[in-house]
Amino acid sequence: MTVIHNHFIEFSKKYKGKKFDLGILFSIGIILFTMPLVSHKVTSAASIFAAILFIIKALRNSLTIKQFLKKDYYPIVAYFLLMIVGLTYSSNVELGLFNLEKSASLILFPLLFSSIHLNNKTRNILINTFILGVFTGAFICNVNQILLYSNPFHNFYILLLEPLAMHPTYFSLYLNMSIAMLLLKIFDKISPLQIVIYAVLIIYAIIFGFYVGSKIFIVGLLITFIAILILQLGFNYKSISLIIISISVIIIVSYNVDFFQRRFYIPLFKVFKGNYYTFFFERTISWYCSLVKISESPVIGYGTGSVQEALTDCYLENGKTFYHNAHNQYLSTLLGYGIPGLLILLNIYLKPMFLYLKKILNKPLILFSIIIAIYSLTEVLLGLNKGILFISLFYCLLMTFKKDIKCAE
Repeated sequence: MTVIHNHFIEFSKKYKGKKFDLGILFSIGIILFTMPLVSHKVTSAASIFAAILFIIKALRNSLTIKQFLKKDYYPIVAYFLLMIVGLTYSSNVELGLFNLEKSASLILFPLLFSSIHLNNKTRNILINTFILGVFTGAFICNVNQILLYSNPFHNFYILLLEPLAMHPTYFSLYLNMSIAMLLLKIFDKISPLQIVIYAVLIIYAIIFGFYVGSKIFIVGLLITFIAILILQLGFNYKSISLIIISISVIIIVSYNVDFFQRRFYIPLFKVFKGNYYTFFFERTISWYCSLVKISESPVIGYGTGSVQEALTDCYLENGKTFYHNAHNQYLSTLLGYGIPGLLILLNIYLKPMFLYLKKILNKPLILFSIIIAIYSLTEVLLGLNKGILFISLFYCLLMTFKKDIKCAE
């Protein structure tokens, strides 16, 4: 509580006389903390409050669009504008308008972050607020399991996350991001005590993520770990050796645990034998139907709100009655907006590479982009509130790095 109080005082001093900026920052902090929790109404209320403050500030200062929308945020705004264009040829405008309203944060956060000044300390406080929310959510789930079964991990997957009413993949996404940010902190110049605290939190998050049971979490975790080693040590003999040793230890240890045998290794072995369904389940049908429908309209897609309708037709033709999305963000974007949509999406995901070419190495943004790129292989992140909010908020937040970014040589 003392740390939170000190942060509050620090914020108040820094933004004294800038009550609108302070209100926007606190709204963003509330959104970050409640995002991993049972929080849809809270995040919506905080977003609306921040939007009202922004509008009042813009009107009072007579800002033009060029003054309060920074070019770094153009890719995300372009995706939102493409959704508006997609309404013009959609076969389901009503659903398209609903999807557009659901995606409002793609335009809201670029405007909010363009209108306020953030230094690295403030940005780190906001990131820590998100991490605190993630661990609070995990702790609530463990306490619930203890009260019901006297075992913090009696259940796994959806039953473990029952108090949060959240899909395991999305909570594992938040865990993955938290672990990545904590690992970066360990490589900073911090005290031994802080290193121990962060290490304990990382281990706890990894264990919790395993019990959440999302397969993509394991993939994301391994690739994130590899990326951090390369970012910190460079691509050399030392980093490669550490990567090989670490992956080998993880495989050997996890292979001898019954839970991982049943959840990962046995289904994976069946994939090698040609049984893809056991590992990917209905996703194989979703991917097949997505490719079929993309081939029928590859240039402009089917428009905002029409993607599910197109997929359902294919599902019925193949004797399936479920109502799944594409289970792949890249395929879903191609279905909705064709090749232009995919190019804009890749522009968002590859932004760290464009910055690197300009001699700017933004490590948090790189890790964020890697994580969402991996999760986009099996999920339509820009199709659900939790994913839209996560991508739009962190993309804008991590673009606020100041000049302590290490320049690439």
